[in-house]
Amino acid sequence: MADFPTIEVTLSRYRCFTEQSNATLWLEPGTTVAIIGKNNSGKSTLLRFFYEMKQILMDMRGTPNGWKTVSAGVSESGSMQSPIQAGQGRVGLDDILNVFPNHDDSKPVSFTVQTAAMSCEVTFNLNSPGSCMMSKRLSEFSPIVPEQTQHIQAILKDTLYFGPQRTLGDGKTGGGTDYEIVVGTTFVATWQLLKNGPSTADRGFARRIEERIAALLGYDHISIDSNNDNSKILLTINDRTHTIAELGSGVAEVVLCIVVAATKKPSWILIDEPESHLHPTLQQKLIAALESIASCGVIFTTHSIGLARTCAQSILTTQQNASGVSSVQLLEETPNYAQLMGELSFSQYHALGYNTLLLCEGVTEIKTLRQLLRKWKLDNNVMLVPLGGDSLMAGKREVELDEFKRFGVPVYVLVDSERMADDQPNKIREKFGQ
Repeated sequence: MADFPTIEVTLSRYRCFTEQSNATLWLEPGTTVAIIGKNNSGKSTLLRFFYEMKQILMDMRGTPNGWKTVSAGVSESGSMQSPIQAGQGRVGLDDILNVFPNHDDSKPVSFTVQTAAMSCEVTFNLNSPGSCMMSKRLSEFSPIVPEQTQHIQAILKDTLYFGPQRTLGDGKTGGGTDYEIVVGTTFVATWQLLKNGPSTADRGFARRIEERIAALLGYDHISIDSNNDNSKILLTINDRTHTIAELGSGVAEVVLCIVVAATKKPSWILIDEPESHLHPTLQQKLIAALESIASCGVIFTTHSIGLARTCAQSILTTQQNASGVSSVQLLEETPNYAQLMGELSFSQYHALGYNTLLLCEGVTEIKTLRQLLRKWKLDNNVMLVPLGGDSLMAGKREVELDEFKRFGVPVYVLVDSERMADDQPNKIREKFGQ
């Protein structure tokens, strides 16, 4: 993952995020990020940004004649009629006004893509129906930035977005695309070419995809084929053939996600509510499978605090006020933490099969403790919850800590005492213990 830079994306005046409540996402290679929150709080907006603005993100440097040097390491595109219309060719963005906060086109949309070596700011205003005036400002902090900019463009170009409604469809619904994924007869034709086409490498690749799906669903063998008129997907499981409709929406979703992800080989996989149609254990397995396919990582939205805690190294929350303005925070820094836990039903952990809660200091301990629990065959029974260091261990978070009792199972804590010596206890840790 060392070759992939950490990318920070900040949205301002975009949909439900205003200049007073910017939304920031950190794309750190090798991590899985969960975004949790109530309905209509801005979760899906964060994911759709990468889909809706992909062509602009891929064109950060623009055409050679479109930029002028302002100062050392800083170039601007100037205000110009954008050759790329926001949402052009992107299913789901029918009206460019959709991206402006509360449909107010008087407030320009702005976003920044930044790494340790460069920063690219993009601002665009509505110019006429369906198009916009866009200006870009690129600040380069290192002589190697032109190479890194191309690298970042490649990463953003290869993101894969799975929208909230993922269904294979059939001959009755026709073919085509749903956001970035092929469905219906188009999916069937694409798969048939991969599995039965002239390329030996493609046929071997298709077999490996089938093996991955079989392992994910807990079967010895799966063969994915189609009926005679190529209008439906057929699954042969342990020598018995079924239509995808007979096996249910959950199996169809797994097949769709794994096939599309494996064939597209994405950098980041962005998936909206992976828990839909899947039982709790399969939710975790699907995310783990997507992690193994994505070269950089996975970002998913969810209503399940249990799923987020189980699968993600970083958890963000979205909340929306009465005026329709959304905000994004790290889970441990979220205002009204206890209220959020109640709203998202902390007891959902039970549905995942856990019967013990283990609190640890921070997210850096999660991976180590997971390995230990796996070695002791306790990983399916013990739920790990990071406390965010002193954010929940300062001795004044009794209300928030009481929320953990609502799980109704034994709660254990593993933390560092932070003592300088035996006779020098850390006051914060003492208060937390009390």
